Amino acid sequence: MTLGTASGLRWHLGDARREAVAPWSAWPEPVVVGTDLDRDAGPVLIVRRHRVAAARRAEFLQLCRELEALRRRDGAVDWSIYEDLAAPDEFVETFALGSWAEHLRQHGRAVIADRQLLDRLAALSEDAGVVHLVDARALAAARARGVHLESHQPEPP
Repeated sequence: MTLGTASGLRWHLGDARREAVAPWSAWPEPVVVGTDLDRDAGPVLIVRRHRVAAARRAEFLQLCRELEALRRRDGAVDWSIYEDLAAPDEFVETFALGSWAEHLRQHGRAVIADRQLLDRLAALSEDAGVVHLVDARALAAARARGVHLESHQPEPP
């Protein structure tokens, strides 16, 4: 134990400053049409499009390695980055979580230390939109149990 304590004083295990791990609201709450979405519905697939200039592709893809680690740390069970063959400047990021509740918790797991990576990615790319998808069979089962998803359509003038 003495050796372990002495080692800890000599070699630090990384940046563990309190401000680095303070919660940070990195993402707005996702928009859901309907008020009664079953929080246990899932799996959930998040699809985010990134528009990246050709000169910045290599750097963007390098940072995506860190982005994958961040997504997985925050609960993603699967993560991929795809290039859109019809639009060579667009990349499509996908990641999956077990349930809608897990995705909402993911929003709360962002910390200040994540900001540097997300700012670097934002400087290299333009956010081209995000889509939240929930397994259709899970939604059908929720509806069969009586959960009603109301559409929030604007009222006609």
